[in-house]
Amino acid sequence: MNYLVLTSLFVAFFGYVVGIILHNTTGKEVEDGKLCLLIFKEFIVLAFILMVFYTFNIKIISMYAAAILAGLFIPGMRYFYFGFIAPFSVLLNFNFSLISLIFIYGIPEGSLISKNRKKIQKNILFNFSIFIIGIFISFFLKENIGFLVPTMAFMLFGSFLSELEKLFWEEKIFKR
Repeated sequence: MNYLVLTSLFVAFFGYVVGIILHNTTGKEVEDGKLCLLIFKEFIVLAFILMVFYTFNIKIISMYAAAILAGLFIPGMRYFYFGFIAPFSVLLNFNFSLISLIFIYGIPEGSLISKNRKKIQKNILFNFSIFIIGIFISFFLKENIGFLVPTMAFMLFGSFLSELEKLFWEEKIFKR
């Protein structure tokens, strides 16, 4: 991977910080538009997943079904999946579109964090750490790109389904 890709990966994570800054400067507006931000955030994840699925020929359905289940039950690992998949975006002929989606995803994600300073610091540290871990693992396992990237995308899809379920039932879009 070249320096341009690595630099763009760090800039992609910066969207999360921009979202936190927006939340701190426009707290009332963020609270009023919370539902729209949640929906927008999930739309960005779905666009990311669909771009990855478009590239790979999916053959091992049972393995990917297990990956979806893993994504359903391991919450909060989206930046790990992003960090793992994003370095391959240049190799997948997406240029920097996946990296741009990570940046855009970070804005509503960071905006939805509470104003508690310790929680903000903890979230930034955790998300940045798993993002970097995902990037480093992708560098070491780049020979298995055809299997691991779709697997991570399916885990991200499981995370998407989990968040979608929370969005519909906990945010009261549909009343039970």
